[in-house]
Amino acid sequence: LSWSLPLVALPNQEVIGKVVGSNAASLDGVALPNGGTILNNDLLKTRTGGKALVELSTASRLSLSEHTTARFLRQGTVDVAAISSGALVAETQRGNSLVVQTDKYKIELLHGVKTVCLVAIMPDRSTVVASKDGRVSITEISSGLKYILPEGKYAVIPAAASGVPGQAVQETQQTIDLASPQSGKALSLTFTSEQVGAFSGLDVVTVTNSGTSSISINAIRIEGASDVDFNMTGNCGTSIEPNSSCFVNLTFSPTATGTRTATLTIAGGSYGPRTVTLMGVGSPGAAGPPTRWHVGSLSHAASVGLVVAIAAGTAAAIAIPLAVSGGAVSPSTP
Repeated sequence: LSWSLPLVALPNQEVIGKVVGSNAASLDGVALPNGGTILNNDLLKTRTGGKALVELSTASRLSLSEHTTARFLRQGTVDVAAISSGALVAETQRGNSLVVQTDKYKIELLHGVKTVCLVAIMPDRSTVVASKDGRVSITEISSGLKYILPEGKYAVIPAAASGVPGQAVQETQQTIDLASPQSGKALSLTFTSEQVGAFSGLDVVTVTNSGTSSISINAIRIEGASDVDFNMTGNCGTSIEPNSSCFVNLTFSPTATGTRTATLTIAGGSYGPRTVTLMGVGSPGAAGPPTRWHVGSLSHAASVGLVVAIAAGTAAAIAIPLAVSGGAVSPSTP
């Protein structure tokens, strides 16, 4: 990133950046035709279909999606974007200090050559943080507890969460190679026990093709006594190319108590259908608000919106590309 900010502040007004591109946006209640100067404590809002690209004088920039509200602050040598709704993608380079803050968490882009992360406040007030490049620290403001989110990971933090995970949560994974008969052995995934109506974390089945020719995928389905308790999404199409892979993402949401079972079937290739036994336990009691963080890998979803939908149990979610380009990021429906 390289630019200059030839901005002049009025007395007692500190310029901390500028809006270099915008649509359906306002700054401190004043409509922005296509940009404007950002002063310390300015409030930037985007409306339906709106977007804004912000460049800060610390050589950092942010891309705001529609329905996003963020206040910009200078605290010493650190620039802060305090987001109260919507979603933004933040990028910083060369060790510049940038913090994105919600009402509960301080998300700091850790120093490195380049750091790019997404922060989104979902309609249920859960927080999604995703780190595409570089590491991000997530600090719970009330306790001061800190969690380091590695590059290539995302975290879904429920509104009722308290504290931070003691260590990274790893997804359970199984791999099926459609080009190999050895992968026809019995496979299974066992989910954590969940209250009726609650959602588990994400488990992943990776489908690969180690062969030299394309393999058709005829069907991917869940069948069995409790098939409605297991939810499936993913990015597998109707075929898989040589030396390629795709992902079947699974969550468990019991509709009744006791042991719940089903079978994931993947039909394709010359070695017959491959199956994975799915099992989980439903526990008594109505499900309360989720309190557990879910940390997963960005490589297992076509978009952050898909990650949010399967990890947080929402019926739909915004899809936000993890990039900051010449124009602001605008969410779309997956």
